[in-house]
Amino acid sequence: MPPKKENVQQIDMGSPEKHENTHGLHWAMASVFVVGDMVGGGMIVMPNALVNAGLIPGILMISLCALCSGYTGLQLASNWTMMQKRWPKYRNHCRKPYSEMAYRANGPKMRSFIAVMICLTQFGFATVLTLLAAKNLSILLNFFFDLK
Repeated sequence: MPPKKENVQQIDMGSPEKHENTHGLHWAMASVFVVGDMVGGGMIVMPNALVNAGLIPGILMISLCALCSGYTGLQLASNWTMMQKRWPKYRNHCRKPYSEMAYRANGPKMRSFIAVMICLTQFGFATVLTLLAAKNLSILLNFFFDLK
C-alpha cells in the first residue's frame, strides 16, 4: 500500500483563540536553554575574537550579532505559533520543528534539506569543540609533564 500523501495546502484554522500548551517548557526556561546553547561555544572563543577585532569594533559586531539572533528567534517563534494555529497536530510534541517549518513553507524536499543542514551544523560544532579539547589537553600535558 503506497504511503498516504499529506496535502501541504490543507489548512485547519482550528479555534480562533490563541493556543497555549498546558504542558512543556515555559518560555523563560526555553530561553535559558537557547541562550546556553548559543553561548556555549561562542564564549570559549569570544575573548580571542575581541582581541583580534579591537574593543569598539568587537563590541559593535557582538551587538549586531545579538540583534540578528534576537530578530531571528522572534520570527521563528511567530512562525511556530502560526503553524500551531493552522495545523493542530503541531500543538503536541514535535521532534523536528525546523524541518516541519521548512516542509510547510516549501514542501518535502526542503524538509530533507533542512534535516541534512542541521546534521552538518552539529558535526561542525562537534569538530570545533573536539579540536579545542585537544588543544587544551596538549597545553595541560605540556604544563604538568613537559610533553609536547
